Amino acid sequence: MRIRSILTLPLLFAAALLLASGARGQTAGGGQDAWQWSGIERVVVVPDVHGAYEHLVTLLRQTGVVDDALAWSGGRTHLVSLGDLLDRGPRSRDVMDLLMRLQDEAQAAGGRVHVVLGNHEHMNLVGDLRYVATEEYAAFADDESPATRAAVRARFAAANPGMSAEELTAAFDKRYPPGYFAHRAAFRPDGRYGRWLLTLPVLIVINDTAYVHGGLPAQTADWSLAELNNTFSRDLARYLQVWRELVATGALPDDEPQSADDVISDEIVEDPSRCIEERALACEKIQGNGRTLELMKDFNRLSDAPVNGYDAPFWYRGSVYCRDILERPVLERYLATIGARRVVVGHTPTTDRRVRVIRDGRVVMTDTGMLVSYYDGKPAALVVEGGDLRVRYEEGPAAGEAPLTGFGPVVYGLEAGEFEAALRDARVTGVNRDTGADMWHVDLELGDQKFRARFFPAREGADEELAAYALDRLLGTELVPATVSRRIEDTDGALQMMWPREITEQERSASGSGFGGWCSIGEQFQLMYAFDLLIAKQRAGTHIVYDRDNWTLRLTGHGDAFGRDRKLPRGIREDAVKLPSGLEEALRALDEDAVRSALGGYLDGRRVDAILSRRDDLLRRFGD
Repeated sequence: MRIRSILTLPLLFAAALLLASGARGQTAGGGQDAWQWSGIERVVVVPDVHGAYEHLVTLLRQTGVVDDALAWSGGRTHLVSLGDLLDRGPRSRDVMDLLMRLQDEAQAAGGRVHVVLGNHEHMNLVGDLRYVATEEYAAFADDESPATRAAVRARFAAANPGMSAEELTAAFDKRYPPGYFAHRAAFRPDGRYGRWLLTLPVLIVINDTAYVHGGLPAQTADWSLAELNNTFSRDLARYLQVWRELVATGALPDDEPQSADDVISDEIVEDPSRCIEERALACEKIQGNGRTLELMKDFNRLSDAPVNGYDAPFWYRGSVYCRDILERPVLERYLATIGARRVVVGHTPTTDRRVRVIRDGRVVMTDTGMLVSYYDGKPAALVVEGGDLRVRYEEGPAAGEAPLTGFGPVVYGLEAGEFEAALRDARVTGVNRDTGADMWHVDLELGDQKFRARFFPAREGADEELAAYALDRLLGTELVPATVSRRIEDTDGALQMMWPREITEQERSASGSGFGGWCSIGEQFQLMYAFDLLIAKQRAGTHIVYDRDNWTLRLTGHGDAFGRDRKLPRGIREDAVKLPSGLEEALRALDEDAVRSALGGYLDGRRVDAILSRRDDLLRRFGD
């Protein structure tokens, strides 16, 4: 039986309009710019809480921010919450109430409590309730009007006449759990929590460190702190205002704003006569109604604004996931714009649930899974004091303050720097020569870890595979998986790491699937095109592989690469190749002696000379 929801609830909510008026961010005071503080002696950072109130309280006590009565005791300390207070966990409301109270208490004591906007705060504001726990709704049940709930239930029953009383109760409570309507009211722009969330900045800087929920995307890399925080706050407030106005007219559903094209496309807004039956609700309202039509245009525009996109700083994961050669220039430009030398992020849980520092100290990952029941995490707070960064773990073997460490396990429980040793030392447990390609599949075991690799016998391009990996290491392109010399079943060759959920471009194309992940597939392809021009490789779809967990592109099958032609192929369109800035920098810095030393054991002198010559041609034709 198909269940129909009640999408418009005029009996419950009138249009609650929030008039946006300029900047809504926290102000620094003392003549400093808004959202930027200097000379702060101690900063305590707590990442994604997700309703884990008890763990948050424990960390705040352990770091001296609050006393046993949960009153502010941090003096001039600045406490930074990296957002995602909400969803998944049971006590999100208690978390918000605590931080809202501590904001006043800290400021009175000369300290500060900063909360930056997380993606889950944004989701609750715009009505994306996929991750709201039943316990979160239940925390609002006492605030809910029985009359309101009864009225909506009556409308729900009328929309689903074939249900028994038991079925109706179960379906209604699943769709609208107890507390649902009071929860939604509290997160509207004029509600207690909605009003507060709309004051939160996206990004702040304290001393030389930036704090943001997700990351620093290219889209806003040249925006000042004021431009970023003011624009996002203004656009989000206006988006919610327009939505409420359109709900009041009946043109949009009240549950949540859909994506613009799901409700009504730009083309139809421009020409209402093109309305079709599936969009009859909105079409009926805009035809002959100039005010509603203008609101719908504004709604569509704001739906596509940066604040509502996955490249917003509270959504973006590229600062953590994407290749350093592509991400580093964006990160450096962003940090220079806002006057910081590193950024502290939450949002992306570390694989081993330990605070990690990556990108040569420029990015600190702090999300260790505070909601233990969901993430199997290790609650932790970052303490920044006297220029030092240390971690306070709540309990367990790492309890107390500990120094930061490098990037965590990447795959198969292995650190990236451990791949080569693992390939050399792992025990071979199986070999499949019948792969339909000029390589074998090898099963390996190292301690408790099992993993797979490709093996290229010496006669099938092992030297070229090793040369491709060596050049990839010199450039920092991270395109070629770890590859080492090894003897398998009395055969010398090159053993190369495979990823658990690999798929080739040929397989992807045949299946008709698209791309996902946080890293631009277009930028990854441009990196591949330049690398292939450098090594004189014409790449087949079977020699492009993706990690389906994040659609990171990697290259294999280099047996036919490294020709002796010193020039790039003729006929390449000038607009066909765009050298990423990080790669152009790496190519210009490529040292001839280093190339000969790294590749000389695999390629003869003429082939090495050809690489260097093609490098010069590549820079001459496609460099800035």
